[in-house]
This record gives sequence, structure tokens and C-alpha cells, in this order.
Amino acid sequence: MRNRSIYFFKACFLLVSLIWVKTLIANPDSLLRKLHTYPKDSSRVQLLFKIAQHYENHNEDSLFLQYIEETLEAAENIGYIQGMIWALDEKGYFLRQSADYTEALNAHFHALRLAEELKYKKYLPRINNNIGVVYRRLDDYSSAVNYHLKALKYGEQYKDFRSTMYARNSLGNVFALMKQYDQAMEYFNQALEQAKQRNNLRSLAINYNNIGELLETKGELEKALRYYFKSLEFNQQIESKRGIAISYDCIGSVYVKTKKYEKAIDYFKKAMEIDQTLGDDFYVAVSSLNIGKAYMKLNRFEEALHYLKRALKLSRDIGAKSTSRDAHKYLSTLYENSGMALMALRHYKDFTTYTDSILNEKNSQNISKLQTLYETEKQRKEIALLEQEKSQREKSNKRKTIFLLVLAIAFVLLAILAFALFRANLIKRKNNKVLEKQAIVIRDKNNELQLQKRKLEQTNNKITDSLLYAQKIQQALLPRKSLLQNLFDDYFILYHPLSVVSGDFYWAGEFEDKIIFTVADCTGHGVPGAMMSMLGNSYLNETIRNPKVRHASQILNEMRSMIISSLHQQGLPGESKDGMEMSLCIYDKKSHILEFAGAHISIYIAKYKPMAGKNYELIELKGNKMPVGYYRKMSSFTDQTYKIEPEDIIYMFTDGYVDQFGGKKGQKFQSKTFRNVLIDNAHKPLNEQQELIEKTFLTWKNDYEQIDDVLVMGVKPISKSTE
Repeated sequence: MRNRSIYFFKACFLLVSLIWVKTLIANPDSLLRKLHTYPKDSSRVQLLFKIAQHYENHNEDSLFLQYIEETLEAAENIGYIQGMIWALDEKGYFLRQSADYTEALNAHFHALRLAEELKYKKYLPRINNNIGVVYRRLDDYSSAVNYHLKALKYGEQYKDFRSTMYARNSLGNVFALMKQYDQAMEYFNQALEQAKQRNNLRSLAINYNNIGELLETKGELEKALRYYFKSLEFNQQIESKRGIAISYDCIGSVYVKTKKYEKAIDYFKKAMEIDQTLGDDFYVAVSSLNIGKAYMKLNRFEEALHYLKRALKLSRDIGAKSTSRDAHKYLSTLYENSGMALMALRHYKDFTTYTDSILNEKNSQNISKLQTLYETEKQRKEIALLEQEKSQREKSNKRKTIFLLVLAIAFVLLAILAFALFRANLIKRKNNKVLEKQAIVIRDKNNELQLQKRKLEQTNNKITDSLLYAQKIQQALLPRKSLLQNLFDDYFILYHPLSVVSGDFYWAGEFEDKIIFTVADCTGHGVPGAMMSMLGNSYLNETIRNPKVRHASQILNEMRSMIISSLHQQGLPGESKDGMEMSLCIYDKKSHILEFAGAHISIYIAKYKPMAGKNYELIELKGNKMPVGYYRKMSSFTDQTYKIEPEDIIYMFTDGYVDQFGGKKGQKFQSKTFRNVLIDNAHKPLNEQQELIEKTFLTWKNDYEQIDDVLVMGVKPISKSTE
């Protein structure tokens, strides 16, 4: 996912930080003409500063540097310290944007010293924030936190809203980079509350997006999605195209992670359209890459190829190496999956070339950052030493003026001072030895902890990879969308596994002129449930192929026998009680008769009644009260039949939806409430029903944890148009 929110925040802060300049003329000619008439006082310094800012805002770097130096020189010549502070801080900002971090820090620190000496209070938050940003770019997070905290303190003290909000967001970003997510969330929430108090819509959009990104990083995807939609709402209110594109992109990222690739593609395309209107080829390339990756997940080769090629072309044209590298990587995978080995190899070679190039650039950048930190710290120490020497010389001169009068006292004081320094030096050496020993112990402990951490990470990665592969296998066993579209006039499936893999599954197929479809809830969830679901799926396929088994009850009876046999169930104490709850329907396309058999699960039929109040009434067909597996009182499953009319809807489901805790009191959703949701929305198209059923579930659940796999299937065998 691209980190566009930081880019958005920077753009907004740059805009508001320039508001204090009262008049900034698009054409500087009038200012340049006035320059010759202005006296050499503070008004001339202010005019030079406005001219420099004009050229900075229009990306005329050489002219900006020329006039900012003239501003600094003019202010220094007349002792106008306030003007020097403006010029030095603005110069530092420009150098930071040019990645000249050593000179940027020199300028900012010079401005900071002058502001502290002058007690120029309103500029202290801004300068400290700027220093914090430079240290963050140099990956010196402790120094960045230190200066942003100073900016926050000064901003609160002098009631500077913009600086305090910027400091809080910057602290949130730094702690997020340090993976200290709780502290990051604390500062982001403080910034959000501040924006709410001021009803600042732009700040609200930024802060909701920042919190969404942090939640996404932590894996709290549902919460992240809610915050991204909030950010989108405020961006739309202020008509910020850049902000709207960022929100669309972030929403798409969450939908990719939750396997909702069609929705992800829709939002990535919306973001790309806005980027195109803004002329931002970089983000058009990134959006094209994201769309291509999503189409790969859907196994749609042509669309994936189109967008990945587009991403590659754009990123090459603008020199975006990381995006070019990723495009080559996914093109290689796409061609490999399509059996085009030569093209896959060609793109893989390009991928490795870009990877090596980017790695070399990063290494060079890291070396440059380290050198900058070293040189900056060295210069700061030299400046501090010079100031100390200056102070000592001043004290020495004062002592000389009264030397003859207090000679005796001076000798005594010097003796006492020498003794104190000697004693302090002895104590310091002793303390240093203790600290060195402690440092060795801490280092050894840290090395040991790092080793344990790496082992745990390796183990966790192996488990995660295994689960993801198991998820692919399980999803491959589920009916394809194309099959379901061919079998039913209309349908929807709401499928929310509790874990990476699920204990719930659904199945559909046909034989002769009949359609078989079922949902099942296996014992347990996660890995145990997934193993049972794969076993049930296999037995169901095997049973359907038996020409002697043609009724719903026969299928359940046969599957029960297979499970009891496979798991060696005899009803003995302590043995496996595994099995599954199922509802299974066989629909005759000629007679329109639905045959149903159930194991601990009922189904609902929304009966179309044109004269009724809401056009539908809900009919329940109850299953037998025993599972597909060993049960102490087993009997044959029974069939129930029902005549299906046009527009009738069949709802099949497991118990995960109705058993979910939520609401204001943390209660279960309950079957009665679920029936009301179905009957209230049965008159709507099935795709809208799915969205409403899903939205109702998420709203009910809110911040409560999901307790079970959730599966709801709605089927309309025939409609008026196909009658």
C-alpha cells in the first residue's frame, strides 16, 4: 500500500504554514520594482523574503536561493534578528526538500538559537517541528520525537493550533515507524479530537486517514475501513481531489487484504481516474499496478496484463524504479502462471536488475544519512565548544579586572575548584566503569533476545504460510462464480470465515435436470474445522456420483456413514464427536419441486405474495435434530418437499450469524432478528440484500470479536423473466 496520507498531510501543512505572509503576488515584477525604492531597514528585509517565497512556491530554486541569501544578509547587516530567523528557517525547509539534510539542520539550528535568544515565541513550535522532520527523514527517531515534543509543548503554551496538530501527527508517524503502535494511536487520537473541536474538515480528513493506516498496519481491517470511509466523507465535503484519491486507494488496499478483489478494483480505478485528472503519472502507475495485482487474484489474465503493462510503461517514463520493479515481478508471475516461460524469465531478469539498482541506491542513501548525522553532531559540538570558550574568555576578562583586589580569595577558590574537579573526575571514572559493565550485560541480553525473536518470527512465518496455502486449497474447492451463475437465476453468498481457514463451506452442482446445493457447518473452526470441511466436501462429491443416491435424505445418510467409518466413531467415552450440521436442497428444474433434508439446520423460503404487505412471507423448513456424524439416537434423515414459484427465494445459513454477540448489551443476534432482516429486505435485489445483511452483521458486531464462521446463502431459482 502506498503511504499517501503523509504526502497529503505535508501538502496541507505547507499550504497553511504560508498564511502568515499577507500578500504573495503571482508576478514578482511589482515587488522587484519596489525593492529599489525601499530603505535599508526591516521593510526591505520583509520584501526580499516575500520575493524569495514567491520563487520557492514556483519551483525556481536558483532565484529562491539568491533572494533568501539576500534576505539573510540584509537582516544581518541591520541586526534584524526576526528577519534572520524567517530566512534561516525557510532556507532549512528548502534544503530539506532537496535532501540536503546537513545544511538543512545547520539552518534550522541557527534559526532556533536566534529565536531562543530573541524569545521569539511564535516561531519556536515551527522551527522545532521542522528539525523533527529532518531527523525523521534521517531515521534518527529519538531525536525526531524530542523536537516534536518540544514543538508540542511550545504550541500548547502559545496556543498555536496548526503547530500542535502537526506535532501530534508527526509524533504519531514516528512512533508508527518505530512500531510502537499504542503511542502512535494516542497521538493520532489527540490530533483527531483537536480537529473535531475546531471543526476543521481538512484536518479531520487527514487524521481519520492516519488512524485508518495505523489500524490497517495492525491488521484491524474492519476498523481501518470505517476510518477510511470517514476520511473519504470529509475529503468529499471539502472537494479535495487529492484527498479523495488517497481515500479510494486506502479503501482498495483493505479490500485486497480481505479478498474482496472486485470492490478493490472499483476503488483503485476511482483513485486512478482522479490521479489522471491531476496529471500525477506516478500514482496513476501505482494504481494501475494495484489493479493488475487484483485481477491476478481473480485469474483474469487479459485485464491483469493490460494494467501491469500500463504500470510498467508509466513508471519507466517517469523513472519510478520501485514501481517498475514491482510491475516486472508481477508480470513474471502472471506469464509463469499462464505457461509463457520465456516472457516470465525476461521479466524476472528485469525484476532482479531493478532490485539490485534500488538496493544500491538505498545503501548509498543510508551511508549519506549516517554521514549527515555525524557531521551535524560534530558541528553542534564544535559550536557548543566555541560558545563555551567564548563564555570562559568573558569570565576571564572580568576576573582580570578585579584580580589584584581579590588575589588571595581567588587562590582559595581555585584550590577548592581544583579539588572538586579532581574528586568529580574520580567519581566519573568509577561510574563509567560501572556503566561499561552494565552495557556489556545489556548487550548480551539484547543479543539473546534478538536471537529468540528471530526464531519466533521464522516459526510464525512458516505457520502463516501454511495457513495461507491451506486457504487457497479450501477456496479452490468452493464452487466458482461462473458455475453458480449458470445454475441459478440469481444468488448471493455472504462468507466471513473466523480465521484464515474456515469450518463452514458451501457446495453446488447438478445432475440430470436437478440442482443440488448445500451449506455446512463443521465441528470447530480454524484449522480443525477446515479439515472437517474438506473431508465433508470430498464425501459430498463422492456421494453425488453414486447413481443410487438421488434424494436429499439419502445423501445425508450416506455422508453420515462415511464420516462415522472414517473417524471410527462408536459412541465410546472420550472418542471424537466430530461431524457437521448441514442443510441440503435438490431443485427439480422441470417440476420446480424443492426437496430438502437438514441436519440440525433449517432453511427459510421467502414466499412471493403480490397481495401481501411487503410481497413476501417467510416459511421455515426444519431439519432433523441430529448431526451428520455419530449421535446417540440416530435415525434416517427425512425429506421435505416444497413447490417453488417465480420470485421465491431460498435462504440457507449456518449458526455463526445468529450467535454473534453485539449490540449495546453484548447479546446474541438471535434467529428472530435474523428472520426480520430477511423478510424486511426480501423484495430487494439479491446483491442489495447481501450488502444489507452484511452491513447489519458488522453494525451489530461493532467492536466485539467474531465468535464463529459466518455463512449465508440466498438463491432465487426462477424469476418472472425466466418463468
